[in-house]
Amino acid sequence: MVRMLLEYRKAGQIYPLTSISQFRMPRNCTFEIDDFEEEWQYPESYHFSYIHARNLVGSISDYEKFFAQAYENLLPGGYLEMQSTEANFFSDDGTRERAVTANLWQKLLVKGYRKFGKPLNVEQTWAEKMRAAGFVDVVEEVIKVGVLQLVIHKAGVVQV
Repeated sequence: MVRMLLEYRKAGQIYPLTSISQFRMPRNCTFEIDDFEEEWQYPESYHFSYIHARNLVGSISDYEKFFAQAYENLLPGGYLEMQSTEANFFSDDGTRERAVTANLWQKLLVKGYRKFGKPLNVEQTWAEKMRAAGFVDVVEEVIKVGVLQLVIHKAGVVQV
């Protein structure tokens, strides 16, 4: 985000969802703390060209409302970028099925968040909900991310 502001010096203020005060920021960057699940109270003169939301799964109870408010608070031609890591484990080689404890942890985590009213593993619903809110040219990119690669030596030593 900071690199983007440095590259686009004429850009307006960016609304990050968390404060990062330990870095030296460009003048066109301001940080605000707000509850994005409440009604957004920004005047039209304060609308955004870019909203970046990362790893908010488990923090949002009403995605339709979130996407609608993001859309309503973007300037024409503005962008909303969502990034998240799904709370599921996947494997190409069948190791997931053998990870009994990790699978139990994942199931209990999802169940707990659902009871709390903040569901996990909803990323696959975002594109449709974004289009329903008015977004066009919605692009979804899924990237495999390794959790941890272990090498077990003959001596039984595990190396990370």
